Amino acid sequence: MKNLPWNQAAYGYAPQPIRDDGAGATDPGPRDIMRDIENPDMLVPPATDSGLVPNLKFSFSDTNMTLNHGGWSREITVRELPIATTLAGVNMRLTPGGSVRIADSSNFPISKTIAAALVELQPGAMRELHWHPNNDEWQYYLTGQGRMTVFAGNGVARTFDYRAGDVGYVPFAFGHYIQNTGTETLWYLEIFKSDRFADVSLNQWMALTPRDLVRDNLNVGPELLDVLRKEKWPVVKYPGFSYYPRNR
Repeated sequence: MKNLPWNQAAYGYAPQPIRDDGAGATDPGPRDIMRDIENPDMLVPPATDSGLVPNLKFSFSDTNMTLNHGGWSREITVRELPIATTLAGVNMRLTPGGSVRIADSSNFPISKTIAAALVELQPGAMRELHWHPNNDEWQYYLTGQGRMTVFAGNGVARTFDYRAGDVGYVPFAFGHYIQNTGTETLWYLEIFKSDRFADVSLNQWMALTPRDLVRDNLNVGPELLDVLRKEKWPVVKYPGFSYYPRNR
């Protein structure tokens, strides 16, 4: 909860919806303080957030559990996350006699409708700004905690906080990046209704675009143009941390 103002006497270390630039005001309640602590970027959205982006997060902890003698299950569908029109997910525990295995067309050619990637982000690392040109992205967060900023058209953007057990969703072709905001490794799954995994790196895309075209359209100088990379680095560091990128 760094950079959030606190009022120990009145709220017992309750975060307040006030940004560093002075925007916002205190919230005297009633409120769910623990929920606000889990979602700092919804309580105090970054200055880059703008416009209306639909909800792109839902937690399995907020779903109904179905109990049977063979185990349990709980699901997230369009009922819980209306934007998730291409994929649904189930979290389950089966007692001995059952298992769940995941495959895509790269190792199981007959699988033509599902592709997935398992992403590892060390503390201080981020999944660089990118988008997927073939379908929506359904995410399942396995360990750690992080945040994702999603960009739509016309400068519209929204930021969400995630932790183990949460589901994220990114509509087709929406730009997004994911940061590890915790002290342990962040693991999550990227799943697509497609026969292949495909992504476009913004950094690489600009590096492969004629330099003059990027300069004139974005009104930028050599300080940006000189650091663009023609090779893809899916995982990079973000300011204040040291990290050595590992190519896909």
